[in-house]
Amino acid sequence: MGRLIRQRGLDIAVGWTYFDGCKPRQKKCDRAGKTLIGRVQTNGAYCNSACPVAISGGVNRLVSPATKIGVHQVKTIWTQEKIFYRETYAIKNGKKKLISRKEVKRTKLKPKVTTGIYKELNTKLTQYYRDMGIDPAVIVEAEKTPPDQIATLSSSALLKYKIATKTDGAEFLATAKACKAKRDNCITR
Repeated sequence: MGRLIRQRGLDIAVGWTYFDGCKPRQKKCDRAGKTLIGRVQTNGAYCNSACPVAISGGVNRLVSPATKIGVHQVKTIWTQEKIFYRETYAIKNGKKKLISRKEVKRTKLKPKVTTGIYKELNTKLTQYYRDMGIDPAVIVEAEKTPPDQIATLSSSALLKYKIATKTDGAEFLATAKACKAKRDNCITR
């Protein structure tokens, strides 16, 4: 996802929308022909787990001090199945040849759960972060926290690791200045 964001030259920010009047999916609301009107908010916004990986794809990455960005260890669940087949063979010219194969049963085996980043993922994630201009040391930071917890990164850490390029809030993307620079960013009244 982060690579698609970068390919399209998009800016990214952490925020949410406060809607004036009718809300999306609100029942009993007469909005026939009306446009939903909302305001960008950052206070209380958060982006945890794999979300910082997606944010890293943004050209400009805006993270307000009022938002929370969190990381943790990777948790991998390896699932396996044992498959049983009934096979029929024939011997031709002294060689065994498969005639038919039919699945007769599948049994799920106990999943194996591991925590911490495994070698192949570490290699891929390190390369991705380097490609995006992010300091891969953020991986080490994430590895300090178990997968069932979140380590919230400070604004200074976000700038240090270059996950954030600016400490402006998501509201910045909807300012008149930003809308003028990138007309497809927003609609102004």
